[in-house]
Amino acid sequence: MSIKPEEFNVFKIPHSRMKQLVKSCNQNLDTTDFANNDALIMLLANLGTIFHEFKLHEEIENEHIMIKLKTKLTAMAIYNSAVCNCHKDDEFSPLINLVEAGYMYLNKTKSISEKISFGLRLRKALNKFFKKFLPHMKEEEEVFQPLLFEHFTEEELHEMKNIVIKLHMQQRKRPHGAKRARCEPKMKNLASDRPNSNYINQLPDELLLKIFSLLSTSDKLRSAQACRKWNKLIYDPCNWTYLDFNQWKSKNRSLSKVNVNCSNAQFKEMDFIDESDEDDFDNSSSIDINDIKTLQYWIRNLLPKIGVFVQKLNLSNCSSLNNNLARRILQLCPNLIELNIGYNTIGDNSFRGVRLDKLRSLNCEGCQNLTDDAFKFLLISNKIKSNTSCLLDPTIKCDPSGDQIKEIESGDKNICEKCAKHQEFNNKSSLISINLSGCWSISDYSLSFLASKYELNDLEYLNLSGCVNVTSFGMNLFLEFSDMLKGENLFYCDNITDGPLSDTANGCENLECAKKYCCRSIGRGYGC
Repeated sequence: MSIKPEEFNVFKIPHSRMKQLVKSCNQNLDTTDFANNDALIMLLANLGTIFHEFKLHEEIENEHIMIKLKTKLTAMAIYNSAVCNCHKDDEFSPLINLVEAGYMYLNKTKSISEKISFGLRLRKALNKFFKKFLPHMKEEEEVFQPLLFEHFTEEELHEMKNIVIKLHMQQRKRPHGAKRARCEPKMKNLASDRPNSNYINQLPDELLLKIFSLLSTSDKLRSAQACRKWNKLIYDPCNWTYLDFNQWKSKNRSLSKVNVNCSNAQFKEMDFIDESDEDDFDNSSSIDINDIKTLQYWIRNLLPKIGVFVQKLNLSNCSSLNNNLARRILQLCPNLIELNIGYNTIGDNSFRGVRLDKLRSLNCEGCQNLTDDAFKFLLISNKIKSNTSCLLDPTIKCDPSGDQIKEIESGDKNICEKCAKHQEFNNKSSLISINLSGCWSISDYSLSFLASKYELNDLEYLNLSGCVNVTSFGMNLFLEFSDMLKGENLFYCDNITDGPLSDTANGCENLECAKKYCCRSIGRGYGC
């Protein structure tokens, strides 16, 4: 949809107000009796208020329009002299100074001729200003507005317009009298959510975002409490594209000072020992209370705010991670592109109800408790969307966990056992890297489930070391369309002699690895 100029014109409404003020100035000058002391004082008071609004208008445009436009053009290596020189000269301070001088002048003289002379001087200064001001507004609408259309999205323009109008409306509600006209005008806090004026908040948002990106997580969270503007910038998507649990632990030990850790009362209520796979494994002996509290903080406080922005997530070597915690974290990060959940004791239920539709890189190496069901859950979650209404009873919602999904496929559609609702597959994401090294329980079915959920045309890395139940037939079928995969980036068990790219592929990578299952070991032991 093309941009509608009227709907996203950031200059039109503020400029209509400025033109009203210009008209008001001329009317005041035409109707004022300069020989009358009271009339002259009233004129100066009105002009002081108007000039102050002119100055605030320019500062609002500078901060919320021109600086952003300059930053955008600079980033694209585009030089525009009109943009760079916009508002370079201070046209308003001389007018404000003239009004302030008028009050002092009235206190010193009682001569009618001198008052009339001052009135003529005032009119001359205003006429000179208006000859520049009106064409300048026209230039902004005809030159700068098209540049904004070209380099900003509709959402950005809509937000910019709302902020500009909001600030103009707020400053209009503030009282401006003769007393204010006598003092030196200053840019006040125009919005209730803006911090006190200081140098750092005069920087463009893009530069502040760069500064915040260099902070540790604990410093970011403290900064988010400073003011609403900082809070908004701290939680900007660009600051939360990558989360690493181990890095978080090492760099954010002081997070308790900003209410990161859960209280003891909250912690006692947590079901941190997972029972969903109790028969298969038990990791309760390796639980770290501080790790659990941090993971719970992620789930309760952090990820509900920023989870949709996270694209890369590293939860490897987290001994306290269980199915419940992993599942909640993955459900709160639906837009993951890279996931590293390796060397954990999590089981299949970690992936129950988890979508991961945009995944490009999957690393589950060393997760010996994962079976085919884990990847079956991933596939099932893609078939029926969360909270889809039932056809038979609109009050019923389909549960994406898979309990109601029937293993029936009709073309590219799937059937909900509860309501027989058909739902087409979404466009598949294309996996680039898959690492299932040491996941000895998976079989060809896991590969089939992954191939059903994701495209494999761009696959460049596959590691199936230690996957003793995967066959050459399953791998050849899995890699049928993976033309990008080279033998040097393919790993599978030495026991398979007729596997894909057998001439150049690598053998088992786990021969001397103590943490991952080896295809040549006996039973369920680890590497030799």
